[in-house]
Amino acid sequence: MLKTFYNAQIERAKKIKNPLSFLDWVTMGMVSGAWQGMQQRTYKMLENPSVYNVGNWLTMGLLDTAKGAINPDEPLSLEHWLNSAELAGMVVGGYEFGKNSGVNSITTKNVPKKSILDEGETQNYYEPIYSAQGNLDLRAKRRALYDELYKNGFEIDGVYYTLNEHAYNSMFKSGRKDIMPDDIFDAVKGKRIQGQPGSIKYINETTGTRVFVNIQTNEIVGIWPSDFKE
Repeated sequence: MLKTFYNAQIERAKKIKNPLSFLDWVTMGMVSGAWQGMQQRTYKMLENPSVYNVGNWLTMGLLDTAKGAINPDEPLSLEHWLNSAELAGMVVGGYEFGKNSGVNSITTKNVPKKSILDEGETQNYYEPIYSAQGNLDLRAKRRALYDELYKNGFEIDGVYYTLNEHAYNSMFKSGRKDIMPDDIFDAVKGKRIQGQPGSIKYINETTGTRVFVNIQTNEIVGIWPSDFKE
């Protein structure tokens, strides 16, 4: 196998006449191989537009690669090893892309699966944190969380909510400085109660925190702790 690589490189070195041929030598034939493969697939597709040939052309040879790796004409040949390596690279790359593209954030349109914790702390169950209880570290973290809620909103049970400027600013004033996002999330999961004209009210039954929402826009317009009188 190494001898085949070596001989092929010698032949490509003899053909170096321009930047493209030099690049083909540096990449050990990947450039010329890709071009020849594209030509062959196009010819086969035009000559015989079967489902396989059309699919192979559209996927730039993926079907041939899979066939060459799983059912090779010459097992353990150089071509078999290359097809196997290419297929493995595609599978791993696709898996990593899919895994990383699904990153969730509790402050975007996704409901948190667990509450905000100190870095390094983990848990396997949902345990909401309703109040910072004067903890300076949690109070510092909630500022960034509310910034994101104000910017992006959030979704609960298929309903998308936003936070208006008044409600956002009020979260950093006296009486509300310890209210965590979990308190709001769990409140809007509860029963809808008729509020002032054009609005509805949700109450977190655990904390008594009330969340007022514009019935037409689903915009949160007010957040009151349990000790605030209406």
